[in-house]
Amino acid sequence: MRRPWRRLLAAAAISWLAASVACSPDTPSPPPPPPDAGAGAEPAPDAPPDLPAPPPGPALEPKPDARFSGKEQPPAGLPDDVPLYAPATPLGSMASPSRGTIVNLQTSDASAAVFDWYRDELGQRGWILDKQTAAGTQHLLTATKQGRKVSILIRSLVQGSTMILITVSQES
Repeated sequence: MRRPWRRLLAAAAISWLAASVACSPDTPSPPPPPPDAGAGAEPAPDAPPDLPAPPPGPALEPKPDARFSGKEQPPAGLPDDVPLYAPATPLGSMASPSRGTIVNLQTSDASAAVFDWYRDELGQRGWILDKQTAAGTQHLLTATKQGRKVSILIRSLVQGSTMILITVSQES
């Protein structure tokens, strides 16, 4: 059975991660190249042959309308009617009027408790719950309100913590 929401959520998470890594001020710069061994120096016998540099690809430039926030900063662009689980720590977020908002949080609370809290809180804030699924250590909620859609992925991690990924976009 095909589950298009999984592909969409995975693509959103990957896009957010790539954008946050590419645009993070905390991203260390690559180490400097090693000093030149000198002209005419022979490569070590086990050294791989010199390969041509790959052709330049498109640069990962952030969209001009995107706003990012870093670890432990308030989420960028989260609408007021989308609940934010208070015991969670923000890991980062991205907001773009043309693409929506993605927020990544982490908490030490159990994923089932977080799922129950979001299910109740979304209903209290006027969101209409469309889908509620649970599979093993992963829970997904989707809801709509006034032409917008929110998806909340809640997943237990190996270290005993829970990851919360919130995406908010215009309903298509």
